[in-house]
Amino acid sequence: MTNSLESLTEHYRDIFSETILYNPTGRRTHAHIRRKTWYGVCKVTGEKRALREEKEYFSYRIMIAKHVFDIRFERNEDGYKYKTQRLPNKWGPTTGRHFNELGCASFPIVKKITLGD
Repeated sequence: MTNSLESLTEHYRDIFSETILYNPTGRRTHAHIRRKTWYGVCKVTGEKRALREEKEYFSYRIMIAKHVFDIRFERNEDGYKYKTQRLPNKWGPTTGRHFNELGCASFPIVKKITLGD
C-alpha cells in the first residue's frame, strides 16, 4: 500500500491534511512527535472523518519510531487498524528515555522504518 489516498476519492471528498508538532513529555526536551492527519468528508453521510494518521517519534532530529492508522488497513489482533515500528536504540540512555517518554518503547523493532513508503 502506498501513502496515496487516491483510492478513497470514490467515497470521500474534500480530503485535506493537518500537521501538528508536539512534546507530550511535559518537560523541556528534544523528544517530540509530529502528527499528520488526513481527513475527508463522506459522500453519503456528509460526516468528516480521519482517513489516515501518521505519528513520527523523534529523539533530537532522528525519527526513532512511527505509528500509522489507516482506514484501509486490516484490523490487527487488538481490533484496531494501525501499524507500528521503531528502531533499536543505538544512541544511548537519553534516546532510551525518549522511547519511554514518547510511549513507543514497546513498538516492534525493525532495522529500517518502512511504514508510509
